[in-house]
Amino acid sequence: MNENRPLLKTQQSVSSSGWYNNQFKISLFGLIYGCAIEMRSITETQFVYAYLKNRTEINNTVYETGVNKSKDDEKCLDNTTNTGDNYIQGLATDWTWYITLVIYGIGLPVLAFIGPLSDKLGRKPIILYNLGLTTISFSIRTYIVYADLNLYWYLLTCCIEGFAGSHYAYHFACCSTLANCTKAGKQRPFAFALYESMLGLGLCISEIGTGYLIKLLGFTYPYLISTGLNIIVFISFCTFQEENIEIEKTHTFSAKTKEVYTFCTKRESLSRSVSWKIFSITILIFFIYHFPVSSFGSIRTLYTLGLPFCWSSVHIGWYAAGVDVIQYVFSVLILRCLLMVIKDETITILGFVSNIAFLVMFGMLATDWFIYTATAIGVIRILPNPLLKSFLSRMVIPDKQGTLFSNIYLIEATCRLGGVTVFNNIYHQTRPIFKGMVFIVMASFSMCAVVLFICTQRTRTQTEQQEIAVDEPTVQSQKDVNEAQHNEYKATQKD
Repeated sequence: MNENRPLLKTQQSVSSSGWYNNQFKISLFGLIYGCAIEMRSITETQFVYAYLKNRTEINNTVYETGVNKSKDDEKCLDNTTNTGDNYIQGLATDWTWYITLVIYGIGLPVLAFIGPLSDKLGRKPIILYNLGLTTISFSIRTYIVYADLNLYWYLLTCCIEGFAGSHYAYHFACCSTLANCTKAGKQRPFAFALYESMLGLGLCISEIGTGYLIKLLGFTYPYLISTGLNIIVFISFCTFQEENIEIEKTHTFSAKTKEVYTFCTKRESLSRSVSWKIFSITILIFFIYHFPVSSFGSIRTLYTLGLPFCWSSVHIGWYAAGVDVIQYVFSVLILRCLLMVIKDETITILGFVSNIAFLVMFGMLATDWFIYTATAIGVIRILPNPLLKSFLSRMVIPDKQGTLFSNIYLIEATCRLGGVTVFNNIYHQTRPIFKGMVFIVMASFSMCAVVLFICTQRTRTQTEQQEIAVDEPTVQSQKDVNEAQHNEYKATQKD
């Protein structure tokens, strides 16, 4: 902190606009951004599947139909054998893995670089940088899909999104903004949950619309619309969003970039009452929980596209929209009610249990009704995500919130990269034997996370009780202390 800068001015600059105003704008922009990102994501998986399906030789038949015409109305049982479908699913899984490796392999070092800079340069420049490059990437991919170019060109343009830091750069900047304009109590976890619910509402809208767009017009228009939505968010941030931290005029880029590792080297970044051990274990719990979550969506889409479900793009869109409404809207209302009666930690445990039950049942699927039942069971499965972020945010001093969320989304990007690599290969290898095996493996990660979380909370509770016992000694212990001090005084007098 600059000693020549008045502290009062800094505090006023942070609170110049009400937290509710910032929260409303960030959440509204998140809705539009979530719509754009999810529209691209859903279209991408189905586009890759259709591209490979139309160009892969199965049973001596070569499909070379224009990929820009959707084939969702044809049942997969009618045009592929079980063996052929497994082969195409394997190819599609590999290609989605390649795309993920390119985007997040490049995005990881970018996040490590720009994350700490947001505490000095501000959140808004980081967001505009991310939106600008993402828009360029989406627009080029729109042309590639329209011109029906080779998938290798598509893979190449994904590098631009990687240099933008992927969508994680946008999210960490927005969450840092919310952390700086909310109190560390129950206001902050609800702010994070509301932000994610608005993202979920955007996902819901795009999932319904994308299914019909693919069915009626092919794959080009979803890409075109997602590009336009990114432009709208970019213009909105330029026009309406103000910076909510004071930007330092002097900073060294190399020094600030190293701050992404500050939690591994500096105890000063944490609040006084926070144990370094508890903070590290909470980070580990977040990693274990998020490792399978980040790769679930793409595998679920491939899972329902193939046998025995053979869902169309419209069916997939409506189901995904229903899931998002349940998990991002209803779960936030449930969270708001639960926060009034039970602790955050208890809600987190319930969320872990809901996720385990959801994944286990999803792995045992035989009919469509199993999917719907599993979805109802997993209504609060996403709650550990905002709650764990809130726990970590409370443990860190306000000046390091940007660095903290850079670390959090760096972990998420790592989980995405590693999770897709691990679980896509598990799905590829085990699908002919047991199609739902990958979801059972995912559930085991959540099981480890909840056990570790419960042990951590017990340790923290015992530590707090010991601190209270030391700070507030009993009458007997106080008497012993007084006697010891008296004896020490008498010994001093004799000397």
